Amino acid sequence: MNLRKSTAVIPAALLWTFVATLCLGCASQTVRVRNMQLESVEGAAPAYRRVINLGTKAAQAIDPPQGGFRYGVLDEEDMNAMVDTKHKTMYVTKGLMTRLNDKELLCVFAHEWAHVTQGHYGEKLQKEEVIDALSTLVAFVNPLGMIASAIMNPVAKKSFTRTQEEEADTEAAKTLNDRMKISPYACISALSKLKAYVEKTGGREQGGLLDSHPSLEARIARLKKLWPDKPKTYKVSFISVRSGEEAQIALRRLLAGEPFGDIASDISTAALANVNRGELGSFEEWELDARIVDAIKKRGGRGIVTVRSTAGYDIVKVEEMSEKPMSQEERPLGGAG
Repeated sequence: MNLRKSTAVIPAALLWTFVATLCLGCASQTVRVRNMQLESVEGAAPAYRRVINLGTKAAQAIDPPQGGFRYGVLDEEDMNAMVDTKHKTMYVTKGLMTRLNDKELLCVFAHEWAHVTQGHYGEKLQKEEVIDALSTLVAFVNPLGMIASAIMNPVAKKSFTRTQEEEADTEAAKTLNDRMKISPYACISALSKLKAYVEKTGGREQGGLLDSHPSLEARIARLKKLWPDKPKTYKVSFISVRSGEEAQIALRRLLAGEPFGDIASDISTAALANVNRGELGSFEEWELDARIVDAIKKRGGRGIVTVRSTAGYDIVKVEEMSEKPMSQEERPLGGAG
């Protein structure tokens, strides 16, 4: 027996065992933690209903392939969304749901669905399989190459290409604009909130040398170039009532000169109306119900309008109108929904 050769093989075998155990341990830990995160929010029925409702709406609009996907909420504060194509599950984090309103979340789901319908996940999977095969070959030829492969593989496989991200951004914005009659600025707003979150938390924005994503700033600028018409901003107050008769009573009180806030505090069914006196703050027009925006525009962006709602009637007073879109600092958390 050649002792020199056998003693060289032993460290290589040990190195193989160490790296393989490390990788398998990371994978199993990821699965275990993910399951724990999902289990910890199993009782959050409203959150799941919201995710299923919005994900289904986006899917119907973008016409995905047959074989429906499931939806899951990850109990994490990060703002993120991802698709597990192997198990046909689309995930969003609790942090994303907290910070985005429904229209912004629709854009997120449309974006992820676009990756599916455009075949990006299939292309990404093929790339990962090639990288894995090459890594295995390198590791067998040179055990030291195994360490380099373990470090570089996640970097090489982690992201979609710039072109794929831009395609998904465009498809999501077009889906909202053309098929759902929602302004593409919902997508711009979602990306802007994500950018603000990254800057606030000190995280690294996408777009570095080792990441194939375009920067958030570049993605926002690109969508603004594709849809240059900026939305108006309205500062509004609401009185919500259940019946047409109650709406007539409120309007008569307004005509008699009674302050809007007093009436909102007295009869509005909206949450916290007795605290905020019906004042909801400022919203870009895409954030408001389309029926409200249409009624406001017919009045020249001023005055008081009454519209039917799912729960009865809304009496809306436009306090201010601006041609300038809101900054992220001016936005209420979660938006209008």
